[in-house]
Amino acid sequence: PLVQVTSNSEAQSKDLLRVANALWGREAREFYGLDCGDTRTVVRATGGRFEVNTFAEASSEGDPVTASFINESHHMTTDEGRRAAAVARRNVAKSPTHIQARLLELTNAHTMGRESVAERSMKAWQKQLAPTFKGRRDFLYDSIEAPPDADIMTRPGRLRALGAAYSDAPWAPLERLADEMTDDDLTVADMIRFYLNGLGVAEDSWVDP
Repeated sequence: PLVQVTSNSEAQSKDLLRVANALWGREAREFYGLDCGDTRTVVRATGGRFEVNTFAEASSEGDPVTASFINESHHMTTDEGRRAAAVARRNVAKSPTHIQARLLELTNAHTMGRESVAERSMKAWQKQLAPTFKGRRDFLYDSIEAPPDADIMTRPGRLRALGAAYSDAPWAPLERLADEMTDDDLTVADMIRFYLNGLGVAEDSWVDP
């Protein structure tokens, strides 16, 4: 097995691997024979590994993977980021069919119009939903968002919206988050994106997408 993580930087991927490694207790590491490191975790008996991809396209190309993660793809707005994501997808496609390799993209809501990897993925999913689409429907898209009619200008409205957006994270401090949403330096668009997981229109947009 080979699991790879692609992020906007090697440091960001290491953070995700560090969280994954923290889930393994000492007994579990001994039972499965895991060697947990900063850039990869190896199963000693089989050579299976969970590793951090570099951001360089050439050095990440070629390995057929069992599973691949693209992390924080809303920040991948450069050609370099798009190429790294494309390599991750190709590595999944190269795996034998019986492995059923999959790619999981983890992201906050993207800024519309910047053509990030996250935005392109959402558009690809929308394209597959069209009744006239003739290709393979292989996208699953899951986004937990605040209801669009939430009144974010009142505290009860913000708490209702946050309760919906964080419905799968019962540990989230909703009262604190509701206070953070009133920061004068926070734009409405960023408030919607980062706290409510919705697509807000940037203030400097020429037109509403």
